[in-house]
Amino acid sequence: MTEPQTNTTDAYKERLSPPIGGLADSHVKVDKIDIEGIGRTKADLVQHFLKPIQQASTFAAALSASSIALGELQRLGIFSDVSIKLLDSSKPDSPDGTPVDVKVILKERSFKPVLSIGGHFGSDGGDFETKGEFRNVFGRAEAVSASFSITEKNSKLGLISFSKPLPLYGPDRSLNVQLFKTQQNYQKASSYTEGIVGTSVRYAHGRHELSYEAAWRDVVPTPAATMPVRHSAGDSFKSSLRWAYKRDTRDDPAMPTSGYAFTTAQEVAGLTG
Repeated sequence: MTEPQTNTTDAYKERLSPPIGGLADSHVKVDKIDIEGIGRTKADLVQHFLKPIQQASTFAAALSASSIALGELQRLGIFSDVSIKLLDSSKPDSPDGTPVDVKVILKERSFKPVLSIGGHFGSDGGDFETKGEFRNVFGRAEAVSASFSITEKNSKLGLISFSKPLPLYGPDRSLNVQLFKTQQNYQKASSYTEGIVGTSVRYAHGRHELSYEAAWRDVVPTPAATMPVRHSAGDSFKSSLRWAYKRDTRDDPAMPTSGYAFTTAQEVAGLTG
């Protein structure tokens, strides 16, 4: 779930309350934080992103922490609207600074499946794909999705995926678990079909990804298959560990005008023989 990096302060500045007059460089003490609009979402998930605001000692630091928290909450993808307001508290000044209240207003996305159907068709066939996804399944920004596709070569792919961000364990961390089944048709080019059933677990931390995959493969040759294909027929098991490093500095992932994207990976297979 890596997204292009943006200047959070500039991007969300208009969503934050304006500075309270005369407090920009003065000492403040966050008196309380009120959170409105959470229903399905667990409160501790939201509170985790608000801790730096609570710890701020100046108004400028509180405003900066609020800007970052707003961006991180929106990146979860479970809120359609997020706003954070810094309000002058009605309490008198204390030795620790001017009391400030923080009001967080959230609007959760509807807990309904997001369904999509697509494909393209031509004179020689076409591709078809359907996908459904549930977001915020257990209240901590988890996502469960299932997809199925058929290609023009009569190849099939079924996939069930569970993904979960792990902000409580550090920034930019996530876990993804997949179950998949594929049926690839290579009869026209190589005279065989290949079926694969497997699972994968991927842990991402910033630009680094570590994943493990276990897959059972079945190769079925046709009567016209060559001897090398026949020798590869039957069942086989693959167990592999993969590490990948990704860096993306593009200003836009679809139509970039500057920056670059770079990926390198290493895979070790045969871990179980």
